[in-house]
Amino acid sequence: MPKQQAWFGVLVLLVTLLLMLFVFAPIQYFFGLWGLAATELGLLAIALAAAKLLRYELRSVLRFRLPTPRQLLGTLVLWGGGLLCSLAATLVVLYLFPKGLAVSDQLESLFVSLPLPLSLLFVAVLPALCEEVLHRGVIYRSFDGFENRWLVVLFGGLLFGVFHLDPYRFLPTAILGACLTYLMTETENLLLPVLMHLVNNAYSVILTYTSASGAAEPITAESVGVGLMLLAFALPLLRWSASLLRPAGAPARPRRRLLTAALSLALFAGGSALFAQYAAPIFELSHTANPDGPLTPDRFAVEVPAPASYRLSASVREEGGRGEVTLELRSPQGEGVWRAQGADANLKGEIALQRGTYTLEISYDYPVGSAATVTVEVTLQ
Repeated sequence: MPKQQAWFGVLVLLVTLLLMLFVFAPIQYFFGLWGLAATELGLLAIALAAAKLLRYELRSVLRFRLPTPRQLLGTLVLWGGGLLCSLAATLVVLYLFPKGLAVSDQLESLFVSLPLPLSLLFVAVLPALCEEVLHRGVIYRSFDGFENRWLVVLFGGLLFGVFHLDPYRFLPTAILGACLTYLMTETENLLLPVLMHLVNNAYSVILTYTSASGAAEPITAESVGVGLMLLAFALPLLRWSASLLRPAGAPARPRRRLLTAALSLALFAGGSALFAQYAAPIFELSHTANPDGPLTPDRFAVEVPAPASYRLSASVREEGGRGEVTLELRSPQGEGVWRAQGADANLKGEIALQRGTYTLEISYDYPVGSAATVTVEVTLQ
């Protein structure tokens, strides 16, 4: 019966997804955060209707109890560890799929479309209550009887990731969903996942309001190393939260502590090495020329050690003349892969390069008698 009951929970989610695609998504599109509020209330209605159809007792779905101070601390620590894991996953996903940055920009624009108190209500309070009643209430209830709670945690995370209908945010939201489900398995108190969900969303909203606006910076290769270091700090927090959420007097597990410490050290060492490898520039140039009429282009060899996305920064400063400078990066086969023109310019961007010897070519277009001084600085890392 447990497996059959679990399919009921999956079916509830599928029906919810269909309604989100064809009913709630248009509402959010036309009404913004007000549409989001209507969506969350609709999710709550779906959860309560599903509980009634599945003949669940309401108290078995809405398992609210007053938490202990130890449980509250464990919930906060678990959120911190889960947040670091989600940030690490986000860095990797956005590095592999840079188009996901546009989704982040759209979400930030949505968050700030209303005053902060209303945004907190619509983005933090309502989702925390309504989505948790659906996921850690009705859907979690459908997994009652499963002996392997880690399987329940895995399914809870996967279903929560799918629920958000965003491939770029699937992994971070699945991690959050797994943490929320784990919290429910340890405490059987729906109030704690609601509080953790509330803290998580409120943190995102407040961070958006207090951070500088503008397009998000591209995620570079060394960010993957930063992600590994974040995981190194996340593991001890997750381990500590587990000990806080277990019943008082539960036996200690020293072997797991040693394993956590060893994994954390390995992740930190690996992340540091990866960060150092990609953070150090593979090419730096500071070149000065005095074009006084046609000049043969200056060429410089650029050794690319590995295929990756690199950050290219270039600046051109001109004194005492009027002309144009052209920078062009050519592949080992002689094909142009990047080109910029101008004078007194600062250029930054991402460029995907393969392993090999590239050529940076600097050309000058100045009339005779210019007596110009041009300084070109290029960094590739």
